[in-house]
Amino acid sequence: MSYAVADIIRDVRRELDEIQANDAGFVIGTDDQDLDVIIAGHITDAVTYCVMNADESMLTPDVVLTNIAAATTMSIVNIASELRNVPTDAGGSTATPRPVYAAEGSMPPGKDFLRLCWASCSSWLRSVSTPLFWTDREAARLKDWYTTGTPERPVVEVSKDSDGIYAIRLYTCLSDDEVEVAVMCRPKITGSSTPVIDFSEHLYRAVVMYAAGLTLTTLRDQHADSLFNQALIMMGARKPKGYDTDDGVH
Repeated sequence: MSYAVADIIRDVRRELDEIQANDAGFVIGTDDQDLDVIIAGHITDAVTYCVMNADESMLTPDVVLTNIAAATTMSIVNIASELRNVPTDAGGSTATPRPVYAAEGSMPPGKDFLRLCWASCSSWLRSVSTPLFWTDREAARLKDWYTTGTPERPVVEVSKDSDGIYAIRLYTCLSDDEVEVAVMCRPKITGSSTPVIDFSEHLYRAVVMYAAGLTLTTLRDQHADSLFNQALIMMGARKPKGYDTDDGVH
């Protein structure tokens, strides 16, 4: 759902005003116009944090890649030639590598990967919601037949090419599997005359609360931690160690 940046700023200010009304020790000491600029500068970070840490039930995937629908966005390919130590099958007088299949697809141009909601293949024993990234040390094991993913222990790898396009590969599957991958994209403010940002309606209050907390952090106000805690409760997330806004995405 699209939300106007101006509306989010209004609701963040309302949250800050409520704290000020209830706490004689609360002092912003910032010009109204400057405060709006500070709030606006934290909105994308607030949405990113909430999307990354919210309970999955509160999210609506931005992109769904599949090979089920008529317009397929995932394909199943034989990756045996890419792997080390692949056993061979006798084929006439020549031994050929045994087929090894993976499902792969790319994010649409302009859509940056942020969070994997789920990835599933019909042969997998379970779905996967935590991927490996191409920069992770563990990703190297996916290139060996003995250590790559299998339907019993599936693995999802996220990579990015030189053009900034994110690709997703599911290790490994059967050649006739049905595949589905649901992804959250990195939020962006769009529109020049009326800036808007898209995110799940279930996260609106958490985003407002977290943006208010980030604003108070900028202003070095001690009330920020209380707002962060409330935002975490609203998004159904566990309280992390510390309150940094690093989204952990490569």
